[in-house]
Amino acid sequence: MKVTHVSDLKTDELCKELSQRMSRSKAMKIIEVCAEIFGIHPSQILAYDRQLAPVQARSLAMALVAEHHTLAETARIFQRHNHTTVIAAKQRADRFTRNDEAFREKAMFVIRKLK
Repeated sequence: MKVTHVSDLKTDELCKELSQRMSRSKAMKIIEVCAEIFGIHPSQILAYDRQLAPVQARSLAMALVAEHHTLAETARIFQRHNHTTVIAAKQRADRFTRNDEAFREKAMFVIRKLK
């Protein structure tokens, strides 16, 4: 539903609309912090760029956003077709965390900055 004016909403609808806006802003904060730590522009996280830095940043951002949203919602936030992309990104982030010390350090910086 597209909200044009707050007075058009009932209380429960208003609460739902506010929570959606707040959760989207939290997702944008995660994207911005990941982009900053990985040294890229936030738009590269939402793009289909296959270079290493955007792939790592996108994987971490999707994994972190998926902690607060369903897989389908996370896919919509990242403008992807469906939830399977998010599952693959989470698996990729896990693999990077296990095998790449530099990625692990950057992920820790992101998590600390978001707290």
